[in-house]
Amino acid sequence: MKVSADLFAWIRSEGAVSSSNGRADGREVELSPVASEAVMSGGVIAKLLEARHARDGRLGRDELPHQDIHALNHVSSRGGVGVPPAEKLYAWNMLTPLLARIG
Repeated sequence: MKVSADLFAWIRSEGAVSSSNGRADGREVELSPVASEAVMSGGVIAKLLEARHARDGRLGRDELPHQDIHALNHVSSRGGVGVPPAEKLYAWNMLTPLLARIG
């Protein structure tokens, strides 16, 4: 999976991936297979939302209920490799309404 160098720099600065998870290819960065799978399984997005919540104390206009924080922690702690399809579906079903809060 390729992403822009700017996007990679941002997700790296938020702690969602490390420098070793990508290889520069001009103005794009080729994500490692592990990082690519983590994006598709929702783990990277969950880490980005966790970082925003930690920085702002909320997500969007509202504070997160405890169960949403727990679910975010669960999804972000999962590795990208070997995540079963049902768990990916669970992750995206949980992440979708959280992403809708922030527009």
